[in-house]
Amino acid sequence: RHSDHDWLFKNEMECLLKEGIISNLNVAFSREGEGTKRVYVQDKMKANADRIAHMIVDDDAVIYICGDGNKMAKEVESALMDILVKHKIKSSNDEITAVQLEVEKYVTKMKADKRFLLDIWT
Repeated sequence: RHSDHDWLFKNEMECLLKEGIISNLNVAFSREGEGTKRVYVQDKMKANADRIAHMIVDDDAVIYICGDGNKMAKEVESALMDILVKHKIKSSNDEITAVQLEVEKYVTKMKADKRFLLDIWT
């Protein structure tokens, strides 16, 4: 919510980016910028949807969600599902319901395989 006290491991993340260990770092702090539209994690995800889908489907990316379990984690997981459904529909003739079920199974398998990890609290 606030970069000054909620951005855990900021220095480490910036160092990993500078060293090229991670290629991109997108952060969202929803309580910053008086009078401006709030930016949430799921907004950043949707803005990078193609890249995220490619990393998950083609590169076996691991997703970590850490934070509020009441709203944020649910909305981030929903955004992830939407991203994967849209990605799958581009290359499929299946109906939307079938694709949604396939994506739900895929995300469930990601969780079982520890590729989708949650550290959330309420």
